Amino acid sequence: MPSTQKQKIYLVACCYNEGKLLPFFLDYYANFIGVSKFFLFDGGSTDDTPEIIKDYPVELIVHKSDKLDDRQLMYFRNEGYKTWRNECDWFIVCDIDEFLFHPDIHTALAGYKSQGITLPLVEGFEMLSKQFPVFKKGDYMPNFIQTGTPNPAYYNKHLIFDPIIDINYTLGCHQAQPTGPVKKNEQFEFKNLHYKILSYDYFLSKAKAARDRISDWNKEVGAGFHYAEFAKKTETEFLSFFSAADNVFAPVNPQIDAHPLANFIATHLLRDTDEFRLLDLSNNGRYASSLEPVFQPLEKKFGARRVRIDHTPSVIDAEAVRAVMSLSKRCNTAYIDVSMLKVEGLSFKESLTLLLSVLASQSAGRSLLALLDLAFSSAQVQSELLECEFLKNRFQLAKFENLVLATLNP
Repeated sequence: MPSTQKQKIYLVACCYNEGKLLPFFLDYYANFIGVSKFFLFDGGSTDDTPEIIKDYPVELIVHKSDKLDDRQLMYFRNEGYKTWRNECDWFIVCDIDEFLFHPDIHTALAGYKSQGITLPLVEGFEMLSKQFPVFKKGDYMPNFIQTGTPNPAYYNKHLIFDPIIDINYTLGCHQAQPTGPVKKNEQFEFKNLHYKILSYDYFLSKAKAARDRISDWNKEVGAGFHYAEFAKKTETEFLSFFSAADNVFAPVNPQIDAHPLANFIATHLLRDTDEFRLLDLSNNGRYASSLEPVFQPLEKKFGARRVRIDHTPSVIDAEAVRAVMSLSKRCNTAYIDVSMLKVEGLSFKESLTLLLSVLASQSAGRSLLALLDLAFSSAQVQSELLECEFLKNRFQLAKFENLVLATLNP
C-alpha cells in the first residue's frame, strides 16, 4: 500500500514581467498542488512581480538581463533545483504558463515513491480562451478554462521528477536526457496545461515582448523563432486555434459533430466567444428531453452558464421580461418556448418583438442565437411568428425540426 503521507514539493520557474498570469500560477501551485517553496529566477521584472509574490513562500532570485537567452534559461532549470534537492520529495520545473494537473497529486506521488518511479509521464495540452480571465483567489484556472488541443511535441514535458535524478533538459527544455535512477510510469496520469493563448491581445503582447528580447545567440541558432511568427498572427489566424479544440478533461467533440444543431451552435454562434451562456425561457424546462443532448456537450466544451426564468408556468409576463433584461447580459443563446410568449397587454407579435429587442440590445455587439420552439404552439401562432417584421429584418432564420433558429450577428 502506498504511503498517505503528504509529499513535499518544491518548484523552480523562470519569469520576466509575468504579473498578469503570476497570481493564477502562485495560487494554483500553492493551494491546489500544495507546493511548499517556490524559487523564481527573475530576469529583472519591471512590473508588480515583487508585490504579487509577498503572500506566497517565494524566493525571488534576480539575474537582470535585457535579453531572452535559452542557454541561461536551460542552466537555471537544470541547476536551479540542485541546491535544495535533499529537502523535498519532488521538484516541479516549469514555466509560469504551465499548470501541472492531477486531481489528487499527493496520493499519486506517494504511490510513485512506493514503486520507485522517479519520472512521471506528463501529457501536454495547449489551452485556449478568447477572454483573459479575472483572478479570484481559490478559483483555479483548470476549473474554468478546460478547452484545449493536445500538443505532445512541445508540452509532453518532464515537469515533475524525483530530485535524486539529474533532469538534464535540452535546449528549449521541451525534452530531457535524465540520468541516475530513472524509472518512468507506464501511462499518462498528469496533464501539463499550457495557458498561453488567453485572448488575442494577451497572446500578441507576450509574443511581441519575447520577440523583442531575443538574444543574438538565439537568433544565430534559430532558438525562439516562433515568437516572431506568433507576433505576426492576425486575429483570424488566432481564432483558427480553436477550430479543433475540445474539453481536455471530458472530450465532447464527437457528440457535438454528430448532432446538427449542436454543430450549428458550435461552429456559427460561438466563433467570436468560447462561452456558452444559455437563457432558458420555458415552461419548467420541458424542452429537456429533446435538447439536453445538444446543450450538455456544448456546456462541457465551452464552460457554460445557464440562466432559467420559469417565474410563471404559463406565460412570459411583464415581470419575466424585466427578469430577462437583468439576467440576459452576456447570454449568447436563448431557448424560448413560443407557447409561453405572451406579455400582458400586448399581442403575440408585439410580445415577440419586445423580447427579441431586449435580447438584441443585451447582446452588446456579440452573436446571439434564439431557439424559438414551436412544438407546443398553435398553427396561428407559428404563422404570426414567421410574419414578425422585427424577426425577419434583424435576424437570419433557419429551421431545425420544431425550432426556428434566429441568428443575430454583430
